[in-house]
Amino acid sequence: MSPGSGSMNRTSSVATNTDLSSPSTARTGSTTLFSGSSATSVMVGSRGNGTAVLSPEPPVMVFFTVHDGKYAFLHLELTPRIFINPESCNCRKNSKTACLTSVLETKDKLIPLRRSCAAEPAARGLYTWDLAKFRMPRHPQYKDVEVLDKVKYLTLKFTSVEAKDEFRKELRLLEKVRDLEMEMCRDILREKEHKDQKPAKR
Repeated sequence: MSPGSGSMNRTSSVATNTDLSSPSTARTGSTTLFSGSSATSVMVGSRGNGTAVLSPEPPVMVFFTVHDGKYAFLHLELTPRIFINPESCNCRKNSKTACLTSVLETKDKLIPLRRSCAAEPAARGLYTWDLAKFRMPRHPQYKDVEVLDKVKYLTLKFTSVEAKDEFRKELRLLEKVRDLEMEMCRDILREKEHKDQKPAKR
């Protein structure tokens, strides 16, 4: 992973079928955004050389939060199915009162959210609060990361309109990066397919 942006101070809550929206569940101090990239490599085989095209990893949003008194990370992949729904907050009312909320939703049934907590509560767990579990290539302990499989939407509450606007601006930027990387990957595949269709020279 390579850093995609800075951090922003705000609070957030997770809405699910279970009780994940209690105050101790999701209070964030900051968020980190990451973006991967596509890659190609030459593969040498018994029948000749080939090219492997790796699909780009979607950008990732990481929430720094607290769960059951323990520091935690919430890890969200920004797939093309994730979007901000202005109809799910007070923005839809277009009132004079500023809306400090954004709601992340998905066109799928559930949001792909993962959580990793420190081993002990409060400051005692700081040394085990490890963001490296979400690194690429995959960390050996990634398999131990908790998958939150009942999250339908994610509500983010900001301290100011400026903070909310900054978040949405950076989110749009990451979406552009994601779409560009996907298009680059498709271009490589189209070029490879075009070359494969050309008759071999004798």
